[in-house]
Amino acid sequence: MIAVMMRNVFFPIVAGVAVLAVAGCGARQVEAVQERSTLDDRLSCAHIQGELATNTARAPELAAEAERRGRDSVGMILLMGVAGAAFIDGGDSQRQEAAALERRNARLRELAQERGCAL
Repeated sequence: MIAVMMRNVFFPIVAGVAVLAVAGCGARQVEAVQERSTLDDRLSCAHIQGELATNTARAPELAAEAERRGRDSVGMILLMGVAGAAFIDGGDSQRQEAAALERRNARLRELAQERGCAL
């Protein structure tokens, strides 16, 4: 009797808690760049140009990652059913990172203009 009750009550609760605990693992952490850096005063024109080029190259990577995330989410639901919903990355980390890169690039353009750097 107790074993049946454990099986019918305890295990579904544990399974539900486990799914919810793992759900937080689906989204990746935002790795946003800061708009200002303590090193901004020391950047040369070459440094500014290099950082702008790196940030500009990162934007399409973030867009592609967001597109893949959508496809992966659909695939996860098709593969695992409703339980797959726990593993979906529903966050907007790519959008936040892209916005942070654009703010940083605006700051770099300001620095370049102040220093007379050619972009």
